[in-house]
Amino acid sequence: MKFETTDLFGKMLTHFIEQYKLGKKAKITNIGGSRSGKTIQTAMLLLFLADKYRVKTYVDENGESKIKLTEDGSENLIIDVYRNELKRAKKTFEDFMTTISLMEIGNLVKCSSPNSDRPSITLPNGNIINFYGLPDDGKPVEASKSHIVYFNEALEISSYNIISNVVLRCELMVIFDSNPSATTHWLFDMANKDKEMLNTHTIYKHNRFLPKSLIEGIEELCPYDLSDFIYDEKSDMWVWRVPEGQRKPNTRNLERKTANKRNWLIYGEGLRCAREGQAFEGMTFIEQFPNEEQEDIQFDFLIYGLDFGWTNDETALVRVGVSGSDIYVKLLYYRQCPKSDLLFAELESIFIKEEEFLGGKEPTIDVVCESQDNKNGDYFVSSLNYQKREYHNNWNFFKVKKPKFRSYSVDLVNTYNLYVVRNEYTETEFLNFVYEERNGELTAILHGTRGRNNHDHAIDAMLYACWETLKFKVN
Repeated sequence: MKFETTDLFGKMLTHFIEQYKLGKKAKITNIGGSRSGKTIQTAMLLLFLADKYRVKTYVDENGESKIKLTEDGSENLIIDVYRNELKRAKKTFEDFMTTISLMEIGNLVKCSSPNSDRPSITLPNGNIINFYGLPDDGKPVEASKSHIVYFNEALEISSYNIISNVVLRCELMVIFDSNPSATTHWLFDMANKDKEMLNTHTIYKHNRFLPKSLIEGIEELCPYDLSDFIYDEKSDMWVWRVPEGQRKPNTRNLERKTANKRNWLIYGEGLRCAREGQAFEGMTFIEQFPNEEQEDIQFDFLIYGLDFGWTNDETALVRVGVSGSDIYVKLLYYRQCPKSDLLFAELESIFIKEEEFLGGKEPTIDVVCESQDNKNGDYFVSSLNYQKREYHNNWNFFKVKKPKFRSYSVDLVNTYNLYVVRNEYTETEFLNFVYEERNGELTAILHGTRGRNNHDHAIDAMLYACWETLKFKVN
């Protein structure tokens, strides 16, 4: 068996072994760009495990049934591969066939016809890798027991409920992979919340076996000069040496009209990219707010925005810094909170830390709040000001004077360069806050992922702060 693996293979195998020794199910999510080798490296891993191990069932000292991987096990290692429909499962089957050729084991394995309703690969030891399409009715799969499950292009699967039985009945390892062609998805939520899951990010640059012609096909999408796209050994990531606004244009791609920023971000850099009609066109994600570790820039304004979510939606608190033509935003609080006294108890520790960030003795903290603050007689702004009076008189909560239309404050922010500290909530909100399309035309109606006024709480908090601080610029 011949191996030409990338680092991704080693990371997945190491994680699997570590979790297996702990008696835990290994969970892996590989999100990345086109031609990064996600599918081929996963196929190599599964073929390697299927060729090397079988399964032995035994009863431990507590009387519980356990499974053990061993070369002489009496049971088959059950490996199932899924796509959202059968014709695409057949495409993944063809990728495994390509991998078999690369590993030079074609004479050892038995493969069904690609046109079979259930494509399969049988290893010399009797282990079988089966390929399935998910039902098109959206109902949960009636799953049988498996040891390893692989969901190729998992973002095609609209709901986790469809595959929940499969994941539940899988005993050793579950692998998901995809290009980040969606901005919100249950897989992103799962990857963010599951601390034991291995999350990898790979792009075409990580695939050292990629032919030059395919590399050129991806790089012709890039609107920037690629000389600034460099490898960071510490993070094992390819990163830009300079911010977007300082990058040189890729004149060749622009002249040939092959440059496409959105496709480059998704398929070149393997990043989630905003939907069409994105409200904040010049928005850039950053990893850290300026001045948090060292003195970086001088702010003209530092102010806070607070949007109330009550019991159904999240209350959001953001820090907003304005420096020249740049706006910086960091989300500090994001959760449901039904009462003002509970909210103050949670915000108090945050603002005490913010005083340290601002420096000086009792620095002023101005918090621009949503004007509709009455929840069943609980007036949040008045209550917050009342509760802070004894120990925190340097904190000021006041209601925003909103513009006639929210689009006015969005237009104001768009006159600046917008930098947002990345996390799972800001990605969901800012990548999906768009102008609604009707009859093929973009309207002035703004909304987030679930329709108007949903998943836009951090955005509203930012808009309150920016409008209150910068509205003097509006004629």
